Amino acid sequence: INMAIFLGNQNIKSESSTYEYLKSLENENLNEIQARLTLARFLKSNLRWLYEHITRTRMYPIQELVLKSMFLRDRGIIVAHRGWAKSWILSVCSWLVPLLSPGAKGCLISANFRGARKILADTEKMIHASSSPLLEQCFENRLRRNNDIYELDGPNNSKMYALPLNAEGLRGHRANWLWIDEGLNVSKEIQENVLQPFLAVKQNVAEEMEIRAAEDELIEKGVITEKDRISLQSNKLFILSSASFRFQYLYEVWQSYLKNIVEPKPSKPGDKKVSYFAMRYSYKVLEELPHHAFLDMSAVNQAKETVGENSDSFQREWMALFPDISDGYFNIKTMHECTVRFEEEPTIQLKGDRDCKFLITIDPSYSSSKGSDH
Repeated sequence: INMAIFLGNQNIKSESSTYEYLKSLENENLNEIQARLTLARFLKSNLRWLYEHITRTRMYPIQELVLKSMFLRDRGIIVAHRGWAKSWILSVCSWLVPLLSPGAKGCLISANFRGARKILADTEKMIHASSSPLLEQCFENRLRRNNDIYELDGPNNSKMYALPLNAEGLRGHRANWLWIDEGLNVSKEIQENVLQPFLAVKQNVAEEMEIRAAEDELIEKGVITEKDRISLQSNKLFILSSASFRFQYLYEVWQSYLKNIVEPKPSKPGDKKVSYFAMRYSYKVLEELPHHAFLDMSAVNQAKETVGENSDSFQREWMALFPDISDGYFNIKTMHECTVRFEEEPTIQLKGDRDCKFLITIDPSYSSSKGSDH
C-alpha cells in the first residue's frame, strides 16, 4: 500500500456541513459580526482555497488533507518519504494556525534547532513574499531571532515559537499546538517526559469555565442535555517523520496511534475524547500524480541504483515502511540495544588540544550488498 489513511472506530462528533450552512444563508441579510463569523467558518473549511488566494501560489489536495486533519484531530502522526515537503507543511501551519485559532500558542521542535529555526524562517518568507500582501497585513511583527528561541507573534494574541532540543531549553514552556519534526530522531524520554507536558495547560481556562457554568445551568433547567455541550478544542500534538525500524520508538508511537483509532478506549460521560489520525505516504503516491507533483524523481531513481529497492534504507526513506531488521553486516537492533540511553551512565566527554586542528571523516557505504555494513 503506497498511502494509508486510517479512519477506525473513533466516536467523534462530526461538524455540521459548512456547505449546507452557507446554503441556508441564501437571501439572508447578515450583520457585520455574522458576516465575519461566516467568512471564518468558510476559510477554516477550505484551507486550500484560503492558501491559494492569500499567497497566490498553488497547494496540492494531498497537502490540504494533512492540514485539515490537524484542525479536525487532536493527535496525529505522518510518516512520509524524503522530499514529501514535511517542513513546508510545518511552515504553512506556522501562519495558518495563528490566523484561524485565536490565542493559539504553537511550538516547533525538531531533531536539531537549526531545522526548527529554518521552518519559522521559511514561514516569515511566505508572510512577507511579494505575492502575499494580504497575509503580510495579518502579521505586524517580524520574526524574533535569539540563540535559544525563535518567536513569531501572530494575530488574535497568537504566537509561534521554535525551541532547541535539550532538556534545559524545553522545560518551563507551554503550548496548545505542538509539532515534532523528524520524530524518529527525538528520543522517547524527551517526548514523554519533556514535550508532552507542554500540553498540560488548557487554552482559555476562564472562558471554558464560563461556558461550562452556563451549560450546567441550562442542563439543570432541562433546556439542553449532556450531549448538547459545546465541544471545546483540545491541545494538539503532531509528529512528522520518515520511517524507522520496528524496534525504535517511532514505530511504538505509530502502533499506539493506530490502536487508538481502530480500538479506542471507552470513555466516561463528560470525559474529553482525544481524536487521532495516522498517515503514511510512499513516494509512489506522488509518482502517480501529473508531473509527479512536487517530487523530484531523479533522487528516487538514484537511490534505486545505489542502495536498491529492496534494501531497508530504501524502504524507510522512500517507501515509508517500517522494516523489522537491517540489512547491514552488523545488526542495527543489536547495536541499538548496546547503546547507552539518554541521561544514563556511563558517559564520557572528549576534549581536544586547543592548539590542534581535528578532521572528522565519514566513510559511507552505498553498496546494496547485505555483506556491506551501511
